[in-house]
Amino acid sequence: MDIYGDRLNIPELTFNSLEDVLKRKEEILREVRMTREEFDWRADNYQLGPKESDAYFEMIGLDRFEEYYRGERTFE
Repeated sequence: MDIYGDRLNIPELTFNSLEDVLKRKEEILREVRMTREEFDWRADNYQLGPKESDAYFEMIGLDRFEEYYRGERTFE
């Protein structure tokens, strides 16, 4: 799977553990060929393309799941 696929239709992705979330975050960074710092910097400076932007929004969601699995966030 790469960033050029249709990210809205990925029903096979489920995150049942912290390991699943971290694995997907690593996959995204490999797909965009950037470090997380560079990815965040480019997003902050509006330098992401449309597909990279989709990947960035997925990454933000994964950050929240990571916080949940680490006990830093609760869903109410």
